[in-house]
Amino acid sequence: MEPDYTAARQASQYRTLLKRFRQLTQGQRIYLAVYSHTLVHLSIGNWLQPPTLVGASRREEEAFEQIQRLGPGIVMVTERLEQGSGLSLCARLGELTRCPLRMLMVTTPSVGPLQWAEQLGVEAIAMDSGPDGGRPLDALQSVLKGVLYRGPRVQELLSRAKGQRVWLTAQEQQLLQLVARGLTDQQLAEGIGQSRRATQRQLADLRMRLQAGDRWEMVINALQQGLLEISKV
Repeated sequence: MEPDYTAARQASQYRTLLKRFRQLTQGQRIYLAVYSHTLVHLSIGNWLQPPTLVGASRREEEAFEQIQRLGPGIVMVTERLEQGSGLSLCARLGELTRCPLRMLMVTTPSVGPLQWAEQLGVEAIAMDSGPDGGRPLDALQSVLKGVLYRGPRVQELLSRAKGQRVWLTAQEQQLLQLVARGLTDQQLAEGIGQSRRATQRQLADLRMRLQAGDRWEMVINALQQGLLEISKV
């Protein structure tokens, strides 16, 4: 019977990846804002150790506050967090005077989050699973060289989506409907069941994605793109 070398090959590949990771991250300051059980959490999360790892959180608000205080050079984030959104976190980080390099790991092959990340100018975007998704190490190597990174699967999905309208969640559509009625920020927040501050951030994101200068232009653009129905406004 031929010996099974699978385990040995896997162990060798793991050691090679770990060595490459340590070489790339030497002298770097990295923050993790990732959801549990994702690839980046289970692999890179286990490889990172202080002083390279300066902090970690699974909640948007906590992560943002810590990143402001710690000033990491790189933030690895998944689009889904236990509280809040990794995409929203990327948007908020982009507004900082000293924005860290953002590495977004997307867990689902949905065009909407990828389009939003692209509009935000996120430095690296890769799928979190699958051999064609784009390894986190490849993304890390690119951003450290100052080169934007889009994993193969990400490039494919974005290419297919060119010319398509902006993607909105059901909550974002509901928020736009309420905006069209001229409600105050507090009324908007109560209408969609979240805090006023979170609602204001969401409105800012929507204005950017719909390329609008103010809220009324945002509603008009949404109507023109078929994202809102006049009968529901």
